[in-house]
This record gives sequence, C-alpha cells and structure tokens, in this order.
Amino acid sequence: MRIATWNVNSLTVERLVRIWEWLDVVQPDIVCLQEVRASTAPRWRAALESLGLERIADSSDFIGRRRFFNLTASRWATSELPPLGAPQPERVLSLRLDTPVGAIELHNAH
Repeated sequence: MRIATWNVNSLTVERLVRIWEWLDVVQPDIVCLQEVRASTAPRWRAALESLGLERIADSSDFIGRRRFFNLTASRWATSELPPLGAPQPERVLSLRLDTPVGAIELHNAH
C-alpha cells in the first residue's frame, strides 16, 4: 500500500503539475492533501481521478470562514467517519477505507 501526503497550500500551478506528474510515476493507492483551496479542488479531483484514485472525499463542508480544507483520494471504497472534534474541523478528514487487506481508518490531518 502506497500513501502520498502533501500540504498543497501556496503551490503555484507549475508546481501542482509537477506533483501530478510525480503521482503518475509513483502510483499511490491513497493521496492525502492538506490546505486545498476551493479554486484548485476541481483540478486536483480531475488529476487524481485520471490516476485511478476515483473515491474522493473532502472536508469542505466544515470550511466555515476559513478557505482551506483536506482532500483524500483512494483506489478503494471509502465511507466518512464522524468528525474527531478538532477545534478546526476542516483540518481533519476521517475515513474508513475498504482495502484488499481489510478495513482501515485513515485520518488526514493538517
């Protein structure tokens, strides 16, 4: 199982493209991104889906007055777990993943 995680805040579009290219080479099973912006989320989703990471969840429902949230993409089926009760709930995304080796809990935290 390969997991890639990255804080993508303040990345230029050029650097985002480099990360997408790197992900294409590495072929992770799960990608956890922190500090995703609403303006870049559609591009992230499209890039991740093109890599076969079609199960995508994010914490944008909790964004409130903040402008960043977390996004997790997986090759396997996911279901959201209840929020952990963090002071800034958009900074933690908790999921259950049904992997080939069994279910795991994943917490993508900034």
